[in-house]
Amino acid sequence: MIIAGGKGTRMNSNEEKPMLEVGNKPMISYVVEALKNSNCFDKIVGLVSRNTARTAHFLSNNHVQVALSSGTDYVKDLNYALQLLKPNKVFIISGDLPLIDSNTIKKIVDSFARCKKPCLTVAVRKSLVDELGVGTDYCFKYNGNDVCHSGVSIIDSSQISGYEKIDEELLVVDKPQLALNVNTMHELKLAEKMLTK
Repeated sequence: MIIAGGKGTRMNSNEEKPMLEVGNKPMISYVVEALKNSNCFDKIVGLVSRNTARTAHFLSNNHVQVALSSGTDYVKDLNYALQLLKPNKVFIISGDLPLIDSNTIKKIVDSFARCKKPCLTVAVRKSLVDELGVGTDYCFKYNGNDVCHSGVSIIDSSQISGYEKIDEELLVVDKPQLALNVNTMHELKLAEKMLTK
């Protein structure tokens, strides 16, 4: 499931954030390609909203199923989408991770297969995020280290009922592919630079 329904207000752009171009392609196209090339999934669903009508059209044209959410509350929208996809195991990824690649996705899926919990959350070290010059809102302590949410997780939706806290395992993966969530124009330029290296 690709989360692609937010307004992207920090971008200061009239264009929908997932459709902003990186290397002459919409940012979300890199996520779609990586998911498809991983050969790990039965289907790919884009969670869109009225904020991202062009994104919904793009996804539909690229054989990605589309589900409509409110686009106003991430937790509420995610819970709604997981209910839609019950009883599947759902790989959740933000549509603003243009550096993501199929090998990284496969490694995360393999880690979930070994995980004994209904949720695997992927994080990166804050030092890597800082080294890249990227901003982040979701950092916390884990085993004495500062880590940040990557926007990627896998949840067994059959284990979800309502909004109660789910038992999760944390996977720390130190890769720029997971550290660069594009939320500002600076980060968009950074993604462009890293993709053309």
